[in-house]
Amino acid sequence: MNAPLLSADHTILEPGFFWLLGPLLMVLFCTLGMFLCRRVCAAGNCSPWPRNTTTMDHSPMEIAELRYARGEITKEQFEEIKRTLR
Repeated sequence: MNAPLLSADHTILEPGFFWLLGPLLMVLFCTLGMFLCRRVCAAGNCSPWPRNTTTMDHSPMEIAELRYARGEITKEQFEEIKRTLR
């Protein structure tokens, strides 16, 4: 007859018990990983790349105005873009 899993002669730390520890840890980590992925996606951050709001929410003219206001382009460049877009 088979001996019980934990008897007086065996403890939980003996090598015979570790065959069960690997699968249990794998299930635990997979569950934790799935939980974290669902939390991130629920927050609306599913994409690994950040959303570029400058190009998605503004027209080309508004983008040129923003760049001019930030000092990224000169007045001459802004005027040229304005002529090109209109």
